[in-house]
Amino acid sequence: MQIMNRVSLVTGGSGDIGFSIVNELISMRSKVIIIDKIEPKIRSKDVYFFKCDLKNSKEIFKTLKTIFKERFDISILINNAGLISNSLLVNYMEKDFLPNLKEWDDTLNINLKAPFLISSLVAQDMIKKRHEGVIINISSIAAKGNAGQSAYSSSKAGLESLTKVWAQELGPFGIRSVAIAPGYIDTNSTRKALKDEKLIEIKNKIPLKRLGKIENITKSIKFVIENDYFNGSVLSVDGGLSF
Repeated sequence: MQIMNRVSLVTGGSGDIGFSIVNELISMRSKVIIIDKIEPKIRSKDVYFFKCDLKNSKEIFKTLKTIFKERFDISILINNAGLISNSLLVNYMEKDFLPNLKEWDDTLNINLKAPFLISSLVAQDMIKKRHEGVIINISSIAAKGNAGQSAYSSSKAGLESLTKVWAQELGPFGIRSVAIAPGYIDTNSTRKALKDEKLIEIKNKIPLKRLGKIENITKSIKFVIENDYFNGSVLSVDGGLSF
């Protein structure tokens, strides 16, 4: 797909990875819509920001309707926003332990429900206007199952399943659906979430013996946009790591 002068929509475009995705899209001469709770740092005539709480379905619907009313014809949707949650199924140290259901709901709402709703609305608009497009879901290596991440892993596994379903449903309309599954990427949030000892342990498990770079993700996005026969597949960008 030629991206020049097309419109891309990126959820979570204000975070570390989202910021880099937006910059990559701009370099490819795409206009970019960002949906996020936090206003992005980037300033460009080709970037449009819409504030939205992705845990709130009514707010998502309202935001997308506003975007369509402003006559944006979206060709590329990148479901990048995500919430990482870490919680064991059972806490052996706590008597009468109950799992945190709010954390479960928030994780599933942002990581799975929001992409489902946004993709449905955007795909309907693409079909209505009869133009090709691509939906890119940002998954995670955790979709394969990672101890201590029941909510996060299941949300990403679900997102990969949706990717394959949408490829079958939307392919006849010229709309592709793909997923990119990063491993451990060297970001501020990664370094805040993991202690140095844990990072060393992780690096030792990765065949390349290092964390990924954000540019590894943005280059992957460029690849799947430009390769118009890449559809219904998950592209792993994890340095060869497997759980």
